[in-house]
Amino acid sequence: AQAASLCLSFRAMAQVAQNLLLKVQPREDELAAKASMLNSVETRIADSWAPDLAAMEAVARVCLSLDCNAERVSAALGLSPKRLKAWPPTDLKDFACKVVAGFYSDD
Repeated sequence: AQAASLCLSFRAMAQVAQNLLLKVQPREDELAAKASMLNSVETRIADSWAPDLAAMEAVARVCLSLDCNAERVSAALGLSPKRLKAWPPTDLKDFACKVVAGFYSDD
């Protein structure tokens, strides 16, 4: 059954590719049939990610204690000096936010 469905999907993909090459437009009834098969979805705004303010404050303290020296801060926090130099932060808040988000990590 799975092999048959794969075969059908390959046939369908081949037909789509051929239609694109020939610039064949789908008929209205075909579009209506496909549209009726679509699932409806509800869009929600994600607010699940918020910066960890305590972690950002800790990063800022480390940075300030090392006079915001890029080499010393990257060594102390295990950051990528290459990424830090390539995309320097605009200010301390930007730096702390990027560190907490993993922007300066090589992982």
